[in-house]
Amino acid sequence: MSDPFNAYPYQGRYPEMRALPDEGRDWAEVSAEPTAIAGEEDQTW
Repeated sequence: MSDPFNAYPYQGRYPEMRALPDEGRDWAEVSAEPTAIAGEEDQTW
């Protein structure tokens, strides 16, 4: 079993934040990501 803390299932599709960036991201962009991910995950269930 892979280590869930080192797994990035959306790698390459969404930015990986392994540290705090120097500049913040746009709120609309940030808030849209979990909505899109949830929609994709809902399709599998």
